[in-house]
Amino acid sequence: LGEQAYTETPGNIDDLTLDEAQLQLVEAIRNRTQVPIITVLVEGRPRIIRRIVNLSSAILMMYLPGMEGGQALVDVVFGNYNPSGRLPITYPKYNHHLSTYDYKWAEAKIGNSIDVEFEFGHGLSYTTFDYLSLTVPSTMNWDDQLRITVIVRNSGTRAGDHTILLYVSDVYRTVTPPNKELKGYRKISLAVGEQKSIDFNLTRQDLSFIGIDLTRQTEPGVFNVAVANLTGSFRLIKGSQSGTAASISKSHYQQSILLFIMNMFLFLIMIVL
Repeated sequence: LGEQAYTETPGNIDDLTLDEAQLQLVEAIRNRTQVPIITVLVEGRPRIIRRIVNLSSAILMMYLPGMEGGQALVDVVFGNYNPSGRLPITYPKYNHHLSTYDYKWAEAKIGNSIDVEFEFGHGLSYTTFDYLSLTVPSTMNWDDQLRITVIVRNSGTRAGDHTILLYVSDVYRTVTPPNKELKGYRKISLAVGEQKSIDFNLTRQDLSFIGIDLTRQTEPGVFNVAVANLTGSFRLIKGSQSGTAASISKSHYQQSILLFIMNMFLFLIMIVL
């Protein structure tokens, strides 16, 4: 399923839903057989497929693989190759549900109502991986690096590759921070039953952002870390400010609230006018 090349005019559509005929094809096959269905998507952008997701035993995202894509597909379907890809996009479930800017805390406060089909970084393989532990030091000095260690084990029945994604979120910031940001990734190969310890090193630059004055800056405070289902946190300390880090973070939080109120006030004025 999918679509042909859509550069320029052929790609101008106002609805990402997959063609009705293709959706009906999968539904018709499901109604006529109980044989597992593998849905293969050949597309360069996500098309809405929520009607057929639960009808498929597996879904392969091929993108636009070129002339050798057929051979790659055969290798995956017949188990000659253990897939290890991760989605570099958020795959939507509905039209108009993806914003053009980063997820902000505002969305989180109303309950994360955006329902996606597959999250950024989603990907399966023919084996399984367990995250055994995540070690995060409690503090990070301003000019030092923070070493984060995660231990991963192949708990499945065949060897495979796996990509570890490290997310970091800033608790308080003068500019509203995203819910989380990808700050590192590592791809590893594990034999059956093998486990590895993987290190990520964060610097102050990794925690920086573009401020309201359009310059890159870093602020001390508390940061949360997440790798798969494991979480931790640390405090970035600037110089001798360890004793005032909490008050600094609180001040940043108050400034963020003030900026939010000002933006809402300007928005209401624009509506009235």
